[in-house]
Amino acid sequence: MIETKPQSHLINIIKSTTDHHPNFVLFLGAGTSKSSGVKLAGELIKEWRNSHYQMHKKDSETIEDHFKRFHWSNSAEEYSILFEKLYDEPSQRREFIESCIKDASPSWGYIYLVNLLRKKTFNTVFTTNFDDLLNEACYQFSSEVRPIVCAHDSSISSIRITSSRPKIVKLHGDFLFDNIKNTIRELETLEQNTQDKFKQYASEFGFIVMGYSGNDRSIMDTFNTLLRFDHYFPHGIYWCIRKGTTISPKVENLARFPKFKIVEIDGFDEFFGYLYHLDAMEDPAHRNYPQELKNVVGPRNMI
Repeated sequence: MIETKPQSHLINIIKSTTDHHPNFVLFLGAGTSKSSGVKLAGELIKEWRNSHYQMHKKDSETIEDHFKRFHWSNSAEEYSILFEKLYDEPSQRREFIESCIKDASPSWGYIYLVNLLRKKTFNTVFTTNFDDLLNEACYQFSSEVRPIVCAHDSSISSIRITSSRPKIVKLHGDFLFDNIKNTIRELETLEQNTQDKFKQYASEFGFIVMGYSGNDRSIMDTFNTLLRFDHYFPHGIYWCIRKGTTISPKVENLARFPKFKIVEIDGFDEFFGYLYHLDAMEDPAHRNYPQELKNVVGPRNMI
């Protein structure tokens, strides 16, 4: 049985090393955007299954019998395969993604995260998400935090780790461009500049992974490779899962490495709310925090 840590364990590690911040890179997946109004991959798969069934069913076969004919059904690659089968061209997939996120707005967890970026608790965010929620939150809820956003492989090589300006690295591209990665072929490997920068950060920082299912071969293979070497992830990898959720086989496989820890959290919003709350109570400058942050109401009125 795989051991899990409580979220208080990770929060204590982050708080007790404040003199050396940032120690961690944040890695955010689709689950962090759920409360902002963005559908999860599982919800899209269900919709796409129904569409595929209606288009391609044979006579009176049931939807269960229909998908028994396909080897990719219920596999980790089902999302990518269904997406490519329903939308032929990159431009079509981009427009679909745009329709999914056009009404999304940053949840209160993003508001807390913006303030943690302002305080240099974190400085770099890697994300597989196509949305612009974090960057939008920075401009909406702060007059200071202006991140560098890199959504192209060519732009990633110019990022300087030592730069004090926050950085958002979109590993799968941005919905504004046709370079978004969704298909099996596109997700097979990270592009060279992206992979090199990922390794550079892994050699200097630990990673906190949140809202990510671990179904992208390119990323999981990179984690699996780098964890074999002692000089990567000096502060470890803390893979956060929501309480009560199942750990995927690919994530379980990484748990064999000593530097890899699984942390059970209440949720994306709750985690950053608790972390911000504890920092704020100890910070004498709390009275000077932006009023919009003080007015946010989260669990237990955390601010």
